[in-house]
Amino acid sequence: MKSSFTGLGFGVVGAIVLVYLLIVVNFRSWLDPFIIITGPPGALAGFVDAAGHAHHVERPLVTGAIMSVGVATSNSILMISLRANK
Repeated sequence: MKSSFTGLGFGVVGAIVLVYLLIVVNFRSWLDPFIIITGPPGALAGFVDAAGHAHHVERPLVTGAIMSVGVATSNSILMISLRANK
């Protein structure tokens, strides 16, 4: 179990780094992707805090978590794109 979670942790960190590098190529900047990547953890933390009132985790709760992270990412990209067009 411990080795599985260690491997999963390395996989998540590797995925975050690869996504960051893809966004760097897309925006041609090192700072803008950093701002985009820091948005979803805040949304997820707020969701976890709000979901703490649920008695048990069910499929709609997890679907809402995925959707809130997606919306936070989309809003971060939108704000960076609008700032770049000024």
